[in-house]
Amino acid sequence: MEQKMVEIPFDLDLAKKITSGEVEGRILTEAHNSVRIICFDRKNDMPIVALINIEGKEYHEFYDTTGHIAGENKTMNFLMLEVPEYVTFKDGDVIVGLCADFEGKEYMVFKLINGSFIFFYFCLDSYTPNTFLFNSSFVIRKYKELRKATEKEVEIVRSFLRESKNYGCAEAALVLAKTNRDPNLVGKLKPFDKVLVRDNNEDSEWRCALFSHKNEDGLYICAGSIYEQCIPYEGNEHLLGTTEKPENYVVQK
Repeated sequence: MEQKMVEIPFDLDLAKKITSGEVEGRILTEAHNSVRIICFDRKNDMPIVALINIEGKEYHEFYDTTGHIAGENKTMNFLMLEVPEYVTFKDGDVIVGLCADFEGKEYMVFKLINGSFIFFYFCLDSYTPNTFLFNSSFVIRKYKELRKATEKEVEIVRSFLRESKNYGCAEAALVLAKTNRDPNLVGKLKPFDKVLVRDNNEDSEWRCALFSHKNEDGLYICAGSIYEQCIPYEGNEHLLGTTEKPENYVVQK
């Protein structure tokens, strides 16, 4: 799988994984000389022993756990890492996977990478309408490319999640909101806020209430009653007495 490589600051745990072959990538100096780590546990304040390749010859040097060198040696300066872009993905990122065996594109709300698997909260197949998975994983080698989504592609995911009535999609949308990928998806409620509430039944109408708190079961306590769905009143006034779904807002469940 050919992947876009990116340069990132030195990270000790990731450097160990690169050295062991667990993660694709390489260790470099700031001057882009290749580095071969001899050990990470030298009994000294500078525990990393490295060989730096300069014009075909290797020179040894010592580094601390942050990848910085002792003294003022400008030739063998601090360490950095070159890794596939997917190694830099963060929880809640919207990413795109281009399939290796067929002309397919998949949009995912990223969760984590564990070994050779990529885990996601949500995955949408762009070539098969309304085909999606949530809380699952794929083998990384399924893709010829994994990259961060463009703003246009992020909006495709947001729109699908907003319009879907599937509970798993609502959960994925909440992840986007909590990780600041879409702050308009979920309102921030505090005690005594004016809200609209109803139960999960699609025939249930929105009614007015004052918000108190959310209990350990995920239900909303509002003015002495308990509800399954709760949204701010402000901006949603037109929904009062209707069963309509809010726009640009994922109902908290």
